[in-house]
Amino acid sequence: MDFEILTFDFKFTSKYNKIPPNLKIMIDNECVTNVAVEDSYHIKYDKKLFFEDHNIKIIKSGKTNDDPDQALIIETIMVDNINLQRLVYNNSIFYPCYPEPWATQQIKTGNALQNSVIGDKFLGHDGTWNLSFSSPFYKFLIKEIG
Repeated sequence: MDFEILTFDFKFTSKYNKIPPNLKIMIDNECVTNVAVEDSYHIKYDKKLFFEDHNIKIIKSGKTNDDPDQALIIETIMVDNINLQRLVYNNSIFYPCYPEPWATQQIKTGNALQNSVIGDKFLGHDGTWNLSFSSPFYKFLIKEIG
């Protein structure tokens, strides 16, 4: 057998005044969900994965200048009932897309904007969050967490 079936369990909350953030979850190249998160959102999903490298992408979108406080918060990510919080803090990378004219104003005032943020669970900007892993998953966990 050269594959396994893993259960992914994602929980999110949102913060906004006018427009809820949009959430798109991709496991490898498959879209698992694409929804607006009005308060909280929970999805559990089984996925057959071959023994190779994989990637979870969380794409946050929908922020406008009319709702600058909009955010998507990753509450938990679990795989086969194992909370991945430690992996998220150490191995995930968020690539923010900064809005204009805010980004230009920040740069002009001397504030450097990060191209990537490690371990971010509070997605205040639109962008793509990534967590790479491999399968078999238990071997990956042993290697990463010890």
